[in-house]
Amino acid sequence: MKRTTTLFFAMVILVNMAAVAQTTRMILVEEFTNASCPPCAAYNPAFNVILNNNPNNVVAVKYQVNWPGADPMNAHNPTEVASMVSYYGVSGVPNAVLDGNVWQGNPASFTQTMINNRAPVASPFAMTVDHSFSPDYSQISITGTITATQAFGTATNLRVAIIERDIYFCSPAGSNGETHFEGVMKKMLPNQNGTVMPAAWTQGQVEYFNFTWNLANVYDKTRLAVVAWVYNPQTKEVQQAAFSPQQGMPDDARITCAGIGGIPLVNCTNVITPTVEIQNNGLNVLTSLNINYTLNGGTPNNYAWTGNLAAGSTAVVTLPTMNVNLGANSLMVNVTEPNGTIDYNTYYDQVTKNFTIANPTGTPVPLVQNFVPTTFPPPGWVRDNPDNGATWTRNAAGYTNAGSAKMDFYNSTAGNIDELWVEAQDFSGASAIQLDFDVAYAPYSSTLHDRLQVQVSTNCGQTWTTVYDKANLVLATVPAQTSAFTPTSTSQWRHETTSLNAFAGQSLVFVKFKGISGYGNNLYVDNINFADPLGVTQNAFSKGISLYPSPSSGKVNISINLDKVSPVTIEVYSIAGEKVAFFNEGMTAGTVFNYDLTSLSNGLYTVKIIANDETAVKQLQIVK
Repeated sequence: MKRTTTLFFAMVILVNMAAVAQTTRMILVEEFTNASCPPCAAYNPAFNVILNNNPNNVVAVKYQVNWPGADPMNAHNPTEVASMVSYYGVSGVPNAVLDGNVWQGNPASFTQTMINNRAPVASPFAMTVDHSFSPDYSQISITGTITATQAFGTATNLRVAIIERDIYFCSPAGSNGETHFEGVMKKMLPNQNGTVMPAAWTQGQVEYFNFTWNLANVYDKTRLAVVAWVYNPQTKEVQQAAFSPQQGMPDDARITCAGIGGIPLVNCTNVITPTVEIQNNGLNVLTSLNINYTLNGGTPNNYAWTGNLAAGSTAVVTLPTMNVNLGANSLMVNVTEPNGTIDYNTYYDQVTKNFTIANPTGTPVPLVQNFVPTTFPPPGWVRDNPDNGATWTRNAAGYTNAGSAKMDFYNSTAGNIDELWVEAQDFSGASAIQLDFDVAYAPYSSTLHDRLQVQVSTNCGQTWTTVYDKANLVLATVPAQTSAFTPTSTSQWRHETTSLNAFAGQSLVFVKFKGISGYGNNLYVDNINFADPLGVTQNAFSKGISLYPSPSSGKVNISINLDKVSPVTIEVYSIAGEKVAFFNEGMTAGTVFNYDLTSLSNGLYTVKIIANDETAVKQLQIVK
């Protein structure tokens, strides 16, 4: 009986040792990427799907490098990232590494099969890692163990990386359009060189490790996680990895990317009622929050919000109505004291909204802007850059004088829209309006379509009419080139003329230059000129001429009463400036002419009546 019992326990020990020796592997995937790298944006989504579909046996660390363009995450820890670039011999991004030396290449080539093939390869180690925060969330503490599940006689090192599991930007962090980044390395402990571990392990040997780090350059502390791995310093093969997932805070609140609402970029009244969208980023139900707001750097105000907001939920809060000044204004809002506690997670707690209250009388024509003054945008003008990326700026290169407005399509993500609003104008004293400007543009290729539009609004930007629209090769003034374009001579510019006659007589008119990026090449605009091409002499002449009815189904009457007999011609133009009808009435001093324009489409038209070397301009609206 005794022998049987001894044999039984011996078998149990052997079975347990065999089970321990076949330790399940946690696979480490590392990636080198960049927020301004177009292929990174193209390949990362599918790559991340594969990684996220394997949460139980794959953990990822991402290194944000500093090429080919700007990356704010790299700026937080450039030295350690550069060391890992050198360690793996990375010369281009995106680049991924599987378990140190099992595979390295473009993430576009990474597959589920690679994980399936690597997962059954038993590890000689078992690992644990855990982390906690100091009470004020200023420091993170990391503890972990490495256990040899079998004898192992190869040199080993330990690396520990603190990652931010998810980083969300409200606008692209670089020029490739990415706003969501996963597994971003924030700090390696004690540094990128890691810690030397035993060169030989006996079965059952346990090594402990612990580190602390004072938090710095963290976007969201609730998203911090820890990855640890043991690797062979000669072959680079990763033998085992471990993961400590992100932890939430009991009470935390933030302002969402919707930010401040209720205020148009350009407003035509000086009374605003702003809103702000808040989110419960904590684990507890959010029942109270202080919302502080400051207008133009003045006295701070507080709005005490109360409610019942579940974890992860959002709410739109309406702030008190306030009076603001004409011209440029800035409203800053921040949130504090969720559920009456100190807010230790503050990066997403503050947002600013810049907006303009337009002059209600507008600026009368003529209006000329040659961008010679260095202030940009010019006084009264507004720049709308919703993506916070490359946008309209002043450039020293101009058509003839120094200075022009440059739209940096060369560094702007495809699909981004950036606008340059002209100061509000008054066309009420003019019966004709003409827009002139000079443009210079080099396409990058025939497939990357940058576009320039000029749009007009007479209802404070609620709706817009496009009066000019050119893109790519039609917009081009020079042949395509792949280097960033800057005009160097007047021959690289083209003069453009656009009729705004449909808006003559309006008292408050907004015009904007709208750049739509195709990630192509740079555009320049100069010598913007709004003027009445007919001058003041037309006003007296116009008194003897009337057009009716308008709106009209297309049956139009024009009454002419001249001081003397004269040849009369009548021209009809579309809103795009195209002549769509022409009538030569011969010699007359006064009569009523009847015209059938029912063949024309619904819309606004400009009618020119020319006699005695003078021109009268009337507006016709056709509605059928």
